[in-house]
Amino acid sequence: MIEQALYRLLSTNSNVLALVSTRIYPSIAPQNAARPYVIYQQITEQDIAKNNDGPGNLPAVTFQLDAYAETYAAARQVASAVRALLRPFRGAVDLAGSPTVSVRIAGVTIVRTTDFNETDVTPKLHRVSRDYRILYAE
Repeated sequence: MIEQALYRLLSTNSNVLALVSTRIYPSIAPQNAARPYVIYQQITEQDIAKNNDGPGNLPAVTFQLDAYAETYAAARQVASAVRALLRPFRGAVDLAGSPTVSVRIAGVTIVRTTDFNETDVTPKLHRVSRDYRILYAE
């Protein structure tokens, strides 16, 4: 359900929507997708043991979120909108508009940021890739 919560956060945020509209895809974008767009995919998952600083036994997942655009500036702008949404976010995400089904996000940290030039596609694309570690409870 964490994937659904992440998609819901991205697809309901006005700043992200203003840049990518509904072009938020799991794993891979459709061929010839309009740009800019965002791709998300889970790359790791682990349980975090209880410690003195916070909640314990929360799953932690790492998602890679890639912002693709035809210019570097546009890719950075999309990645910045995603960061502005996710980095400070803590709270419940209601799924499918239902307050009875939700995921509680306890914290989000950025693990890695990398910029790429996708030169093997036409037109050439710029990609800003960030890995976000999300602690959550379902």
